[in-house]
Amino acid sequence: MQFYRIIIQTQMDYQAVDRPYSGFHIGLECDATGRRPIDNFAEGNSVYIVRFASLFLKTVNSPTAYRYVGGEGWGLGADYHLAFKPDFGTNAPYVLSASTTVRDVSWNPDKKALTVFLYDTSQRQGILEVKWKPELYPVSAAMIEMDGKQVKAADYYDEHEQVIRIPYKHQEPSEVIQIHCNN
Repeated sequence: MQFYRIIIQTQMDYQAVDRPYSGFHIGLECDATGRRPIDNFAEGNSVYIVRFASLFLKTVNSPTAYRYVGGEGWGLGADYHLAFKPDFGTNAPYVLSASTTVRDVSWNPDKKALTVFLYDTSQRQGILEVKWKPELYPVSAAMIEMDGKQVKAADYYDEHEQVIRIPYKHQEPSEVIQIHCNN
């Protein structure tokens, strides 16, 4: 697990966050079209790195690169030491990924609320993916709060994967997104 963690964090650390497809712009030098790699290492104008970890295959299809990836009871951020413990027990939803830095995540079982604190000084847009537990917290009763507005979680829910995908844009460097269930 330590080796896997180092690989993922190195990948996240070297993303060119000023590029539209951050995960691509490291690795091999690209050809004149910018679409294909050539067999030279590059620093300034580069594209397509070989993916070392299976989680990053998903990044290839994403419009943004990840700054946080996680699962039930674990999480890895662009920072080497997270400021929070991502383990809230087996009955809690959890953050799968975020396009910008996750500064904190908390789960309040009494309020059935997951709160995610995101951070990005470039005020980029991104996607927050949350693995939901619909058998415990019906998505039809769940609401998302962000930017002072409430929207139905069901509108962002992938039933097959049991994932809520929330698009967001940082209006300020800090962004707070809360998902709570009203049942």
